[in-house]
Amino acid sequence: MNTLAAHIDHRVAPGSDSTVARSVGEILSRPCFELLARVAINIKERDKSHQPKTAAAVAASLLASGSEAAVLDNGRQGELIASARVWTGRHIETYDEPKPLLASYVVIPYNPEARTEMIDALVDLATALHAIAGYVTIERGYSDAHKAVLSSPPPAEQIRDFPRRAKERKAHYWYDKRVNAEISGPDWGIVLGPDHLKRFAPDPTVFPIIREAGASKFVFLSPDPADALTAAFDKRLDAARNALAPLLMDVSKVPIS
Repeated sequence: MNTLAAHIDHRVAPGSDSTVARSVGEILSRPCFELLARVAINIKERDKSHQPKTAAAVAASLLASGSEAAVLDNGRQGELIASARVWTGRHIETYDEPKPLLASYVVIPYNPEARTEMIDALVDLATALHAIAGYVTIERGYSDAHKAVLSSPPPAEQIRDFPRRAKERKAHYWYDKRVNAEISGPDWGIVLGPDHLKRFAPDPTVFPIIREAGASKFVFLSPDPADALTAAFDKRLDAARNALAPLLMDVSKVPIS
């Protein structure tokens, strides 16, 4: 089952901002995310207080005392095919400045009939979270998509252009303190934050969909994420690398086992 994987890096802490929490709850409760059927709070790596998903329940899970994240999935029946995690910011409150970015994500089966609604929702989620970096990719199943949102590289036999694509994926985690200003590599969708946009203006001939996302822009290499599953998409990736050259990280030293 083709599955979208959206990784959103942000500094805003939904756990201490009720306006952001309510916006996130509304977005994750849209019909295109209906497979995210229940929500819970996460405290010290344990999910607690599961309940049916509603916009109010998502917001409450973000604002709950002690909650480190609101976590969503498709429920206990059947295999896991959809999940999301939105960090509240509480687990880094005592960290020294500059604090690390919060890396929230959504993993959801791709519905071509709801493509516009899914893209709109991801753009709106990035906007609500004041995203400053991130990416959207598509994989052929939940397991690979979940690895993708965690910036875990796929094995060689499952990826074209190995090891470059694997290094690019892992570099987003490996060099996580730099992603606000640099790009580890192109994906079907890319969040360009304010620091990126100071040095780069996206070319619509390379990024045919350019969407405003607050102070950031969400750019896409094609209208349909399923394009990224085809070998022909590699030409679009190469064009994006050339265009993104001022922002690209050197990923040559990223280890791939």
